[in-house]
Amino acid sequence: MAATTTLAQIRKSAVGERFHVVAKVTESGTYATGGSPITAAQLGLKYIEQVFISRENAIKQDQAWDKTPGTSVNIVTYVEDGTTGIEAEHGASTATAVYNILAIGF
Repeated sequence: MAATTTLAQIRKSAVGERFHVVAKVTESGTYATGGSPITAAQLGLKYIEQVFISRENAIKQDQAWDKTPGTSVNIVTYVEDGTTGIEAEHGASTATAVYNILAIGF
């Protein structure tokens, strides 16, 4: 089963000529290498220029935006190995992640 990305608590505010959108993201299912997509439409935007991520209290897990702006962006999940502290992208296996994002766009 492919990963499911659910957005909740979406709040959109105008800031100058852009919008700031805050949302809680929950991912569950089989993680796809390369990240989980979030579309601008899901956030009430036409284009996403920047994403900031604030993770919940997840042990040995981190999320990062792939730094590619557009109508869809990927959030990549990294997992620490538990021994050396080195992180690598999560393998294609079952994963659950909860984090908050601030997306800036128009």
